Amino acid sequence: DEWLEDQLVQAWSQMDDASRGSLACAVHPTLVRGIEVEDTSSAGRGWRASEPLKAGTLVMLIDPIAHVFDDAIDEASDADAASTAMLIIAIAEKLKEDKSLWGVLSDLHPRSLEGLAERWSVEDDDMLQARVDQALQEVGYLSTHDQERLKLIVKYNNLGMYTNSEQFTYQDGPYKHLSGVGLYHEASMFNHSCDPNLSRFNIGTTMCFRTNRDTHPGEAVCISYIEHELLSEPASLRNEALEGRDFKVADDQRGEPQWPVLGEEVQEDMQMLPPLELLDTCQAMLASEEAKAQLRPVDYKELAVLQAVAHARLGKHVEELRLWGECVQFARDHCPPHDESLVCYHVQAALAALGNSDGARARELIQAGIQTHQICFGGGAAFFALKYRHEVENSRFRRESAGLAAQFWLVLTEMTGIVL
Repeated sequence: DEWLEDQLVQAWSQMDDASRGSLACAVHPTLVRGIEVEDTSSAGRGWRASEPLKAGTLVMLIDPIAHVFDDAIDEASDADAASTAMLIIAIAEKLKEDKSLWGVLSDLHPRSLEGLAERWSVEDDDMLQARVDQALQEVGYLSTHDQERLKLIVKYNNLGMYTNSEQFTYQDGPYKHLSGVGLYHEASMFNHSCDPNLSRFNIGTTMCFRTNRDTHPGEAVCISYIEHELLSEPASLRNEALEGRDFKVADDQRGEPQWPVLGEEVQEDMQMLPPLELLDTCQAMLASEEAKAQLRPVDYKELAVLQAVAHARLGKHVEELRLWGECVQFARDHCPPHDESLVCYHVQAALAALGNSDGARARELIQAGIQTHQICFGGGAAFFALKYRHEVENSRFRRESAGLAAQFWLVLTEMTGIVL
């Protein structure tokens, strides 16, 4: 455990554009511990705990069979279809070099096309579809049946790769270029749960899976295939979000889903507003009976974030701190235990407390952030400081960000002895 903790810190310290950031664990190319694969009639194959697992236990550390970064995808293409297509092409190249790889891939779902009506293709992009078909034909030893099955294997089993995506500086920060998709063999056998006991994160292409709560021997060990913020939404919405993963939906769980109003594009547009206008817009939505009838719980959280940002820009830290508190409460009520978003909310709240000259409250919030970070990511206070350095020092919405960042690191040093 201590060796792995050190590896996390070293990997993050050495991450740069050239390496694309990877733990590249030479001793354990794939580390699996405390879990075992089980076949069940209801859920098929999946991982379960083989021993008692405390919250914050690292159960798997794995590099992908193949991966594709988002910046290799044509922006004009349908992102999901294009990333799947490019991943199929990358895997086809590896299959040409290593025939034994098909034995590994063919063990993944779906193991047969029998009973499957779906066949995968790239819609509205004939050139990309032709590249996929050509790449698979060049493998040589794959039958037409196997080629069709491989397309679905990649579609159903790929996992998104995101480094630091929970942070507010992610979109314009140094880790956005590390986003993409990968096919991870052992990790493909984690089943979905709307009450997951595992969380995952990436350092570049390396993916880590950690328990978010205590887990008993024999208990299924699951991740969520959809955003954690949607897990408390009605079944109709969750089922539609899971549609691309070959999920069977009972008739009584179908329906017209009511999606959140404040999607990413709406939030980005609202953040461009001057702070007072942004506050007025948020308050108008909260006061409108018509709007309130459409708002989902996650929408109220997003409105709290937007208002907190506006107050931060205005230097009104008392109200800002209160609103970050609402975000913390949302994550506790609607997300899995020790959700990664809590770390980010605690960090932002600590900066607000420092802006309000409340050092004691800032210490409490930083401590809460470190504790949640340890369960989510491990690595101790050193990894927390490295992982959140850019977030603390590069706030887009704080007028006094440099001064508050200096205070934040001073408090952290006093608490932990960590010096950046």
